[in-house]
Amino acid sequence: MIRRWLRDGEVRRVLQGVYIGTHVPDSPTVRARAVAAVVPDAVICGRTAAWLWGVTAAGDTGADGRPLPVEFVVPTITTPPRRSGCLGRSWTLEKGDITTVAGLTATTPQRTAADVGRSAGGEDAVVILDAFLRLRLVTRSQLVGAMVRFAGYAGVRGLAHAVRLADGRSAGADESRLRYALSGAGAPPPEPGWRVTSAAGRSVHRFGLAWPLLRLGVDVTAPRGDRAEACARPAGSDDAPPAIRVRRRHVAGQAWRVVECDPGVPTHDRDAVVARILRELRAAADAGARAA
Repeated sequence: MIRRWLRDGEVRRVLQGVYIGTHVPDSPTVRARAVAAVVPDAVICGRTAAWLWGVTAAGDTGADGRPLPVEFVVPTITTPPRRSGCLGRSWTLEKGDITTVAGLTATTPQRTAADVGRSAGGEDAVVILDAFLRLRLVTRSQLVGAMVRFAGYAGVRGLAHAVRLADGRSAGADESRLRYALSGAGAPPPEPGWRVTSAAGRSVHRFGLAWPLLRLGVDVTAPRGDRAEACARPAGSDDAPPAIRVRRRHVAGQAWRVVECDPGVPTHDRDAVVARILRELRAAADAGARAA
């Protein structure tokens, strides 16, 4: 009967031995429920657990476009079952590391953030930890505590680096990835999510990244403006592409120089964005030095 349903397109296989109606959209949650159905003592962990907690920045597909494997933990005395689409681990979990979310047994936000920070590494870890902080699932002190707890464990250096850079004021992956790239390029640390307020204390504008003393800001999702200085890239030049623009704006009576980027550009054309920001930082610093 199942073979007939598969042939007729009424169901699809999620995992070996687990099927679901084709009307149900695929998601990490659906795949995690499938694992729980065949591995009763499984504790969902890693990126899959992050997704369950609402951290969609953890992603649901890999670079090849295929669904990420469902990550789960079994007791250390048990050998993780090998199934296609799964990544089982034998870890020691303390009682406080386990809870219930979306009806599934999973690691707590603090343990999940620590595990992802150790395994993802680099900018992916920063993006995900930013999201955990932004959603207030964990605090910075809890992340620092995780660094101490896992001292000597594999991946703890990557976790420590990600914790140092993580900041919940970033609004999304574009801002997080751009901030990570700027840190590697030697740029002075920006203020994420910087809000300019009026004399009455009302928030007038939010910059994704800002250097307030230099009056330089970055808008990741800024629309094209009539006064935008389009930076067209001629063949063979290193100028910024049209998706990156620079203009002068007056915000709350202050003159700012703003680098505007279309959504997705800081991720897909990061080198160009970083080069443009560094150029503007140098120009702002030189102007300040001349004024002094």
